[in-house]
Amino acid sequence: MFGHCEDGRRDCAGDDDCGRDARCELSSCVTGDRECGEDADCEAGSCVFGRCLVDAGECSTHADCEDDERCLFGSCSPGAADCTRDADCDVGDRCLFLRCAQGLRECAIDADCAKDQRCEFAVCEDGLRECTADEDCADDARCEFGQCADGARECLKDADCRDDARCVFGACSVGARECAEDAECGEERRCVFGACADGGRECLKDVDCGDDARCVFGACSAGA
Repeated sequence: MFGHCEDGRRDCAGDDDCGRDARCELSSCVTGDRECGEDADCEAGSCVFGRCLVDAGECSTHADCEDDERCLFGSCSPGAADCTRDADCDVGDRCLFLRCAQGLRECAIDADCAKDQRCEFAVCEDGLRECTADEDCADDARCEFGQCADGARECLKDADCRDDARCVFGACSVGARECAEDAECGEERRCVFGACADGGRECLKDVDCGDDARCVFGACSAGA
């Protein structure tokens, strides 16, 4: 079944493997139909992983980025590529956008999750999908992780913000980026939205905490 690849198989080899309203990118199914196959299919901008994006030509290969970055959706993203499939990662981890991420793969598309959940980054998250692009939301909102967030989009990457700010979920947040993953923060610290926070990571989801606690930014917090 899609989304359960403990043996290292890829989710998909082509769009046909992903079902309705999804496409195959980087060997994983992502929500949203394919808009293009090449730049010529777009009225404006470039074709980046099946979507027409304006001003998305920062990179086309990893070589266009710094040594500690990778080319992802046409932009240089923090963290060098270290995997192309789950089998390249440690046992219990999954390959997510060319980087090993903690936790096994739970899903490839929304249909793999419970009826009141959606699939985000190969993990089932509570709440139905509200959007796949900013255009699905109101004028003063943007699409983040399948749901509409308050505020129009300010950025797609850190370079869209001031030098002393970073792009966090489409909004410019104060403070330059310090990290892309926990390992860059040192012992007993974790990476939270690009900034190093005190305390090692205790959880990824609520189920990692006790019955009377929930997972908040990687730490278990009292209160269900």
